[in-house]
Amino acid sequence: ARGKAHVHCVILGLVAREDEPKEKRLFSYDDIKADPVETRHGALTAYLTDGKTLLNPHIVIEERNIPLDTHKKIIIGSKPIDGGHYIFSEEERTEFASKEPKAE
Repeated sequence: ARGKAHVHCVILGLVAREDEPKEKRLFSYDDIKADPVETRHGALTAYLTDGKTLLNPHIVIEERNIPLDTHKKIIIGSKPIDGGHYIFSEEERTEFASKEPKAE
């Protein structure tokens, strides 16, 4: 994957909540060789996104093993269990590929 991998470095300035500055600055790079682009925010989330519209920008999402609601838990991902309607036989695959070659 030469040329595909990237390293991202984030440097944070941490202070106690009561000493938090009113304005937060975030520096981003559109291109690694370019100068940084500075944005200013009234609030930043832990995910370094603008938190000014959130009631509490300090909230962090935590992993859960049980659903929040009563819907059934997804346990098999994208397994095609639709009665075989989305599974081609070899003949159907060949016919479809001849009609839609880009679908290969």
